[in-house]
Amino acid sequence: MLLSRLMSEADYGGLRQLTSLGRIALPLLLLGLPQALIYFVPKDRENGKRYLRVATVLYTGAIVCFALLCLVFSGQIAAYYNNSGMAGALLYIVPWVWALGLLMICMNALLGLEKPMLAGAISALHAIVFIVGVVSV
Repeated sequence: MLLSRLMSEADYGGLRQLTSLGRIALPLLLLGLPQALIYFVPKDRENGKRYLRVATVLYTGAIVCFALLCLVFSGQIAAYYNNSGMAGALLYIVPWVWALGLLMICMNALLGLEKPMLAGAISALHAIVFIVGVVSV
């Protein structure tokens, strides 16, 4: 609601298009890792950090592939959304998708370790950073 008041209609629409692409890709890129962490971390607390490391590496690899696809197909994606300005801004969504997925992975690992307060604090910090980043652009 706040962003729709601060941005022009065209800019806000472009932001919504970019975030919709990221939100469509995110479940595919996560590879089921957050759910796996909730299952495996409580059962094997000794290897919890190792599970988190492996999940982070796998997810980061998937994000690199996503970034390459965005780079190669940026013109086609912009044409699909009928927004020529989107082609240049498409790679800016990749760090946000990476951060959002990493947030989900870390929160589920923390929930598996029974640390819900820390998971909530990290989620609130992520929301603040996102809003400040969008408003400053």
